[in-house]
Amino acid sequence: MQLTEEATEVEVRFAQAAIPDWAVTQGRAPDDELQDILTTATGLSFRPQRVGRDGAGYLPEGTTDPGFFDVDEIEFF
Repeated sequence: MQLTEEATEVEVRFAQAAIPDWAVTQGRAPDDELQDILTTATGLSFRPQRVGRDGAGYLPEGTTDPGFFDVDEIEFF
């Protein structure tokens, strides 16, 4: 999802969550039950990434990213 200057509502459906590949190397098998995982969850992490990054995750030389974004009105239900 690309950010704009307009407010955007995003709905995150935990029922559609999936186990990330890196979790396997940290001891969680990909066949763990989602409900078991959700009962042990202790946080929610946002990892915004700038559009235009190269394969290593860097912006082209001479490019900067002075931007930021605000997250507010979070509801869990």
